Amino acid sequence: MNLIIEPIINQAISLLDKESLDALKKLSGKIIRFELNSININKYIFIDNQTILLLDQYDGEEDVHISTTPFTLLRLLLESETSANDPDMKISGDISIAQSMFNIIKNIDWEWKQKIKNQLPTIKTIVKRAEMESFLNQVDTLRDDFERLEQRVQKLT
Repeated sequence: MNLIIEPIINQAISLLDKESLDALKKLSGKIIRFELNSININKYIFIDNQTILLLDQYDGEEDVHISTTPFTLLRLLLESETSANDPDMKISGDISIAQSMFNIIKNIDWEWKQKIKNQLPTIKTIVKRAEMESFLNQVDTLRDDFERLEQRVQKLT
């Protein structure tokens, strides 16, 4: 999934105005843990100058942790009014980093947002696939737990 989303994000960054690019540059070296609830997506965003790298794992400590739902994220990306104070979003750590990111998002060119809207069917498919994978993993875990419980019961009888 990183291979799909990372280039889209970096393409959008190339369309930012100078002020937003400077703001992004100030965040260089920062780690943002981004968690999408209900579909168990947990990514680390590493800002390197004016480039975003998506990491599946990071052993250090993140600067800020943002937890939200996929639909809240889409709404925040596509609407001109974004805020770190959204009730469907939990932020811990350096909130100023999150607010800076949302301010940068506000300045993304409308044409890029339109491109994202055109990609929504693909993005929704990715989200649904991730939800299905999460559900199937939970079913597998439940099945395995049940099998272990069944073995314990058999040992006791």
